[in-house]
Amino acid sequence: MPTTPAPIRAHCPSCRAPRPVRRVGTATVRGERRDLLECRDAACELVWAHRTDPQQVATPAA
Repeated sequence: MPTTPAPIRAHCPSCRAPRPVRRVGTATVRGERRDLLECRDAACELVWAHRTDPQQVATPAA
């Protein structure tokens, strides 16, 4: 029996809040792979490219 995938939540840039999203595809931007996510909110439905591997943030020198 197939299992249902776990719901994905991400910060929607349009709603400016964490929302349930679904992955609708992938894209390559400047050689980096990105997931294309769609906001599940019926009033929004924004599709945006989300970085799959977050860049390491350098810690500022003290």
